[in-house]
Amino acid sequence: MDWSLFLSVTIASALLVFPGFEILQSLAIKRGDIPPRGISEWQGKAFYHWDKITTQRYGDLVFFSILNGLVVAALVQMEPPFAITTYLAFIALGAVITIWWTRSLLQAAAEGDLNRWDSGLTAPGKLTLLGKYHVLYFWLEATIMSLSIPVLFSDVAYGIKISIIVVLFCYALTVVRDVKRIDLNGLRHMLYGSNGN
Repeated sequence: MDWSLFLSVTIASALLVFPGFEILQSLAIKRGDIPPRGISEWQGKAFYHWDKITTQRYGDLVFFSILNGLVVAALVQMEPPFAITTYLAFIALGAVITIWWTRSLLQAAAEGDLNRWDSGLTAPGKLTLLGKYHVLYFWLEATIMSLSIPVLFSDVAYGIKISIIVVLFCYALTVVRDVKRIDLNGLRHMLYGSNGN
């Protein structure tokens, strides 16, 4: 594995989250789109700043940054490399997943199915500047996660494959923690629709 490539991609990915998320959250606070730090209720619902959401603070900042480094390093080492059309297909798949997620989240907010607001989605179901940035970030990560699947079935070293699986598992743990801790109603809405069945 090319360690310099892995470290470069991992660090660049982490910088997308911090200071990226933090700067955009600060702008949203200054514009009055979201409450200042220390406020835990907004427009009658619980409110979470980006760093209070485990999935973003640890999942995005740590685990997805490492995943990005691993997948990019693996793609460079794969023989033969993917054709450009294959990469375009995974980028398109990432876009489809992102559109589905964004539409489902906005619909859940519009139907009053969210019991909280956060620094990306605030009352009355409006994406903040950070929310719009997060949609692009989500697209990147959906694409990287999609690309991790063929990497797992390729000829890359088992150490990289095991590392990818461990990182994805750790990310999944952050999602489970948030589902339990802040009750991600939007997740239920995305999976089952407005009736929740």
